[in-house]
Amino acid sequence: EKDLPTLWSRWDPSMDGQIQKEEFLGPQGLLSFVKEHFVKLKNDKGPVPDICTHKNEWFAYFDEDSSGELSQEEVVRGLIKSFHIGQDLRQVEVLKQTVSSVWFMFDSDGSGEIDKQEFLNADGMADSLIASRQYSQQNH
Repeated sequence: EKDLPTLWSRWDPSMDGQIQKEEFLGPQGLLSFVKEHFVKLKNDKGPVPDICTHKNEWFAYFDEDSSGELSQEEVVRGLIKSFHIGQDLRQVEVLKQTVSSVWFMFDSDGSGEIDKQEFLNADGMADSLIASRQYSQQNH
């Protein structure tokens, strides 16, 4: 807390009392600070597996707590990293809402998490994510 005034001036160089998108995403911005100080980087895991060709590996990569299940947050993070949409905050919000809206369709046991079977089943979550991505790419 004692460093907040110094940090705030770093994050809000315009000193208008609000952090604008450019200030948030900039090299000295709040996002960079959070990544540096609070996010455990997982570089030791290597590159993100391609969900289209390595569904098992994709599941394991984003099962961050090794529970054998994916939470909505883990799936959203996986999609953001896999499809490189982290800089588009509007698209991230739409993605979160979409995952939340369709979650029940894949969570067949109602646990609130997607287990490996629910993920890998024919027409399960992985197949649906792949089909959705392919459809999206064809129509853009």
